Amino acid sequence: MQEALAHGNGYDIKRTSESTHETYFYSATRFGDLVVRSAVPYSAELTESLKADNTFIYFTIALTLLLAIALYLNTRRISRHIGHLREFAIKAEEGKELDHELERRLPDDELGEISHTIITLYWKLRHSEEDKLRLKRQLTQNAAHELKTPAASIHGYLESILDHPDMPQDKRQHFLERCYAQSERMSKLLMDMSQLTRLDEMPTSLSINKENNNAIDIVPIIYNVLEDTALQLKDKGIEPVVELPASIIISSPFAEPESLIYSLFRNLVDNALAYATGATRILITYDNGEFSVADNGVGVPPQHLPYLFERFYRVDKGRSRKLGGTGLGLAIVKNTVVALGGTITALPTHGGGLTVKFTLGG
Repeated sequence: MQEALAHGNGYDIKRTSESTHETYFYSATRFGDLVVRSAVPYSAELTESLKADNTFIYFTIALTLLLAIALYLNTRRISRHIGHLREFAIKAEEGKELDHELERRLPDDELGEISHTIITLYWKLRHSEEDKLRLKRQLTQNAAHELKTPAASIHGYLESILDHPDMPQDKRQHFLERCYAQSERMSKLLMDMSQLTRLDEMPTSLSINKENNNAIDIVPIIYNVLEDTALQLKDKGIEPVVELPASIIISSPFAEPESLIYSLFRNLVDNALAYATGATRILITYDNGEFSVADNGVGVPPQHLPYLFERFYRVDKGRSRKLGGTGLGLAIVKNTVVALGGTITALPTHGGGLTVKFTLGG
């Protein structure tokens, strides 16, 4: 009552009544000049209710601690594996020796899956870069070897001419013609190497315009190739047979795709002219998005087919050099197809000969 008069309300829990000698819960509330006083027996149910509240509080505290511990352990696990990835990234950036130990320490969960994907992409990129460097070294070594032969021949012929000023005119003329032939071979080799280099760099070349693809018709380009090689084909007794629709339109992101297409088919025809011994026909067809260039010559032994598109690869090294081949024609064909987003394969022609099938993206 005193608390109600002083502060507006007051109460007392578990107070014993002097009149009934029982335990009550008292409360008093002032309303102006009046004070309302109430008394409720303090029963065991109330005590149990309060005990239940304490239990809930203890349960809540325990649950919070368990959640905090679980969150800490999970955060620590994530932090540890992120640390492994960071260590891997630092080693990769500094060029230090890397092993696959990190992959064995990755967790078997979503985080481990993501980490494994990142590491796999890194190894693929690294192997791709190593392959590029290996190919460049191989190209340099093979080019040096290929250039050495004509350079030595030219040097020898010129040295003979200079050392023998009284050399008969017919012999001098023969030596000069050989020098010219070898210089032509060197020139073609250098041009082919230059074209391969440009093809290797095309995916990052400034000539690519991804927003404005160039649509071209391939059929007139093929006929231009056959027209330019008509005399050679006639001399070899090879008849060109073309089974193409009126037009074949493809789109290309490159600035000058016509030169690429021309070079592709020209190298295929030149390859048939040089190596399709006994051929009487070269057949060019197009069906369901796939081109086919086939001859009916002696063909290529099956064991050589997987390597035909490698740079400087020759089925018969001695014969190829005598014919003046650079060993880069089919490599240019493959790189051109790949640059245009297609695929290529070589297989035997039914009945004898070589067939090259390929697609062109777009």
